[in-house]
Amino acid sequence: MLILANIVEGQETFHNIYFFDDSVAVISDIFPTDSGYYFSASEISNTNLRQEAIFGRLNLDGSMNFFVRNEDLSSNQFVYGCRTQMRPDSQGRFTFSALNQGGGYQPRVLKYSGGGTKLMDSVYRELLSIDSLLFFASGRIVTSSTDSSHYLFFTYYDELNDDENASGNPGEQGVFLAKIDEQGNFLWRKRFAHTSTVNYKPIHAVGVLTRPTDSTLFFSLREDKPYGGSSTAMSWAKVHFVLIDTAGTELERHVFQDTQLNLCRFGLLKTDSSVVYSNIISEYSPIPPSIQPSWHYRSVLTCLDENYQLKWKDTLIPKFIVSGYNSPQKLIQTSDSTFAGAFTYEEKWSNEDSTIFKLLFPIEFFNKDLETGEDVWVRNYRYFPEDSARRYTHEIIDIERTYDDGYIMCGSVISSDSLQANRPGQYGYVIKTNCLGFLGDPEVASSYSFGEENAVLFQNESIQAGSFLWDFGDGTSLTTGEDTNVISHQYEATGIYTIQLIGYGCDGKSDTLSFTIDFEYTEPGYAGDGTLLTLYPNPISTGNSLSFYIGNIPAGTHYVNVSNTLGQRVDRFRIEEGNTNYLYPLDYAAGMYHFTLQNESEILEYEKLIVE
Repeated sequence: MLILANIVEGQETFHNIYFFDDSVAVISDIFPTDSGYYFSASEISNTNLRQEAIFGRLNLDGSMNFFVRNEDLSSNQFVYGCRTQMRPDSQGRFTFSALNQGGGYQPRVLKYSGGGTKLMDSVYRELLSIDSLLFFASGRIVTSSTDSSHYLFFTYYDELNDDENASGNPGEQGVFLAKIDEQGNFLWRKRFAHTSTVNYKPIHAVGVLTRPTDSTLFFSLREDKPYGGSSTAMSWAKVHFVLIDTAGTELERHVFQDTQLNLCRFGLLKTDSSVVYSNIISEYSPIPPSIQPSWHYRSVLTCLDENYQLKWKDTLIPKFIVSGYNSPQKLIQTSDSTFAGAFTYEEKWSNEDSTIFKLLFPIEFFNKDLETGEDVWVRNYRYFPEDSARRYTHEIIDIERTYDDGYIMCGSVISSDSLQANRPGQYGYVIKTNCLGFLGDPEVASSYSFGEENAVLFQNESIQAGSFLWDFGDGTSLTTGEDTNVISHQYEATGIYTIQLIGYGCDGKSDTLSFTIDFEYTEPGYAGDGTLLTLYPNPISTGNSLSFYIGNIPAGTHYVNVSNTLGQRVDRFRIEEGNTNYLYPLDYAAGMYHFTLQNESEILEYEKLIVE
């Protein structure tokens, strides 16, 4: 097995790809501990073209601790890894699910000890003959939080209920949901679907199962109305949200539709006050400048409130989407008010002389506010360099929080470069970040320039920091977030000032930059002589009215600019004529303010105002 790694010194962060014995690989699920990361994967061998299920463990630095392959040489079958909410049971054992291809897709459950010993390998072939079900290559297994049982969740199609007389209407589809004990025996099994009719397709389970509490499970389904052809506005799809108890009894069902089609991807998050799910929505309508209607698709996140009414909707990718990689496949709650997810987006790249253009497909990892959908922060990753000869695509399947409050993500990356070199083109992929989604510690940098009105403009050029402290060397300081890139500060006297910028990351990590500036204060014309600008009363209490008298100013357009001690503009007044008294209700916070009278190119008068 080859590992290509990018280890950041001093932190448990890495950015790795993995393949097993020269084989295509996808890492679908990961579980973090304080000593390593357990994972499940699937791989296709280049030698016998067999796809096998893999269980393994990474060390904290991303190196491989061990992996074991589940070979079944008794039949020629492929194994499709399914999304598993990997959690150890009460005895530290890990269970994950797969689908064997051999006489129809067969649900398969594997169980391992933490050391890699296989304890169970159950293939449920009897479902194909007893229930006549065909299972699709998607599914999920959820480990019980109270015992050593598990819940199986698979999309199925019932061959016996196929309605051949219903045009464009297949047989019953839905989800097969079952609970098994620690030996793999069924405790109960149920099917959730509508029967096939001429007018409606059944519920088609393109959804996900999750556990919002110890006593309930929550999943999503899709209900389709039949297509009347590829170019019709008569098709639609609704999303069903179903809450059940641990006995499989349906407790609640809610239906939501906010456009013609809801394709309802894998990402789903249920909190006490919200339901957030990733979705590809589509509408059948004309797209300007054409008047011919057609389908157009957008990748979105949709948030519903506790009554399943729309709270907000965020368009992630506004253009036509064909790949599930463009929609978050896992959403996790990161605090009482935030959640996170990741998806692949399209990025256009060209070299310096614009003679080469390529499309790249990196990852966007986001942290959003649950109530508003606004970004708290956004990170972007790409494993291969921008100038790679061919395009590459990332996929993120699972995201988890780690023991040190960071994040770990897994999935795959597809490289056309590797395919052209006769190597496997799809690799298992794992990213471990810190608590802010960065792959390293803060690195601060800054530049500055001199602005107007005795202001100095500081440009924040730092990376990998979430907040900053500016000390301007004159007894004042300012704290900013990572999105504030330009700071304006106004000095009141000529001098050499030592500036200090501190960038803060995770776990107390920080970086400090100190530099000096030689500032020359330019005294405004007529400063303080009261002939052109007079403020009264001064000092003044907030809530009172301020008078400022304008003297005999020359002809032209004039303004009074008001700034605080940080150099930030607070107000701006246009002055129509001189020899006039202006009255203004004052609502400024307590502090000192600078009033500057100027025309378009020259400062005429400068006064300070104290607000108490």
